[in-house]
Amino acid sequence: MPKKPKTEIDEALETAFYPEDKLDRMRTARFLTHMTIGHHRNTPENHFVMNINAEWGFGKTFLIDRWVAALQATEIWAVKYNAWQNDFTDQPLLSFITEIESQLFADHGKTPTKKFKAVKKGAINVAKALPEILMRATLSWALKEGMTSLIEAVNNDGSPDVSTISGPIVESMMNQHKNSREAIKAFTTSLEAFAASDSQEDSGPLFIFVDELDRCRPDFAIRLLEVIKHLFEVKGVYFIIATDTKALSAACQAVYGPNFEGRRYLKRFFTMEYTLPAPQIDDFVAAHFQKYNWDNDTFFWPTILPLLSPETESAESITSKIFMSAGMGLRDVEQAFIIMKAVLDANKLGTVHLIFFAALVALRVRDADTFQKTLTTSGTIQFEPAFTFKFEKSFQISDYDVSGGGRRKAELPLIDLVTAYKNNIYTNRREILDELNNDRVRSGREMKILTNMTTEITSSGDSYHPYLARYPEAIAQAGQLIL
Repeated sequence: MPKKPKTEIDEALETAFYPEDKLDRMRTARFLTHMTIGHHRNTPENHFVMNINAEWGFGKTFLIDRWVAALQATEIWAVKYNAWQNDFTDQPLLSFITEIESQLFADHGKTPTKKFKAVKKGAINVAKALPEILMRATLSWALKEGMTSLIEAVNNDGSPDVSTISGPIVESMMNQHKNSREAIKAFTTSLEAFAASDSQEDSGPLFIFVDELDRCRPDFAIRLLEVIKHLFEVKGVYFIIATDTKALSAACQAVYGPNFEGRRYLKRFFTMEYTLPAPQIDDFVAAHFQKYNWDNDTFFWPTILPLLSPETESAESITSKIFMSAGMGLRDVEQAFIIMKAVLDANKLGTVHLIFFAALVALRVRDADTFQKTLTTSGTIQFEPAFTFKFEKSFQISDYDVSGGGRRKAELPLIDLVTAYKNNIYTNRREILDELNNDRVRSGREMKILTNMTTEITSSGDSYHPYLARYPEAIAQAGQLIL
């Protein structure tokens, strides 16, 4: 089979992924695209089912969506099947065929080819031929175990032994089994012919991507895997299934019992498994900022604070450094963003003071007991001695002015930074107005921040910012959303 020009595929991937690819998933898509197409070229007689394993929030859906778009842009047949949106059906096979028809033909105003019409007809015949017990149980009964398994299934269900049933009933069951096998054979033959259509010869296999399987009802997820294994196990059809394998294994245990070896069971369905590399904290934070459409204007931190400046730091970088300095893992960061998003959605906090806000959220996630000590009956914030959370890593401050002139990078424990920020909040409005009226030329961003401070900081030098006292209570309420 002629090889698809690598540059064409690479360009399509770059177009599909950039600039939103904060977790660098294009690198994975590029490798797996060339690998699977090469696998199809070198071993065209094989079918292929790959499990892409990653925890929730690691970018599986983003990867699948952009990957499908890139393949389609190069006219490689690629279909996405959202299992979560289809788990209401008892006929996974028919929902698969419907998605293939829609995405390859109807969505592009094309008429299905004769070969696809044969596939669709075959799928309908399979659905009619298989008795309900086979559609609801594992399809391996019909395909591999034959009549013996059917007899055992009836016995295991507590029903009368088939040997006691009259001859006509047994004969009817045998005929039904024969019809099912013939229907399945006809379907797989037509599917293989369709996958080998002339329009595919220069491109690669028919890719079918399955997403959100681990969110489905356990019984549906298992039936869907059985359908893929036994009805789509034909050459030229490649499945890419994105799952949180740990969660899917637990779903298997929900069906078969707590002692069932779910992970081992799942391996029988996959040719190979690819584990997405865990993202870096800063990339993970950037992806969440993008997801929620947050940027520097969503938050605020004073330019007059000598430790940080919007000119040297972004809201993303400050949040990342606070979370890293708190020793937070990816799961912690995910929970932190649940809290941050809920607080911003539910409360009118004015311009959110990022450093103070993110530090309190980190404290809530990493040490809920200590965080609780920041709450007082009067609603104010009790810093000392309650706020003594020991962050595991030093906070890397970007360049800042030091005595004697010059700029250098330095490290400062986060608790010192939060304390410095708290002290800055006491700044008298008069001092800010004097700074604002200074003749020094400022950027529009700096002017905006100083103006915000004159509006939001109270005139009394010994009073808290009017919104800051509400942060702990708001974070405490949102914290109830996480485990």
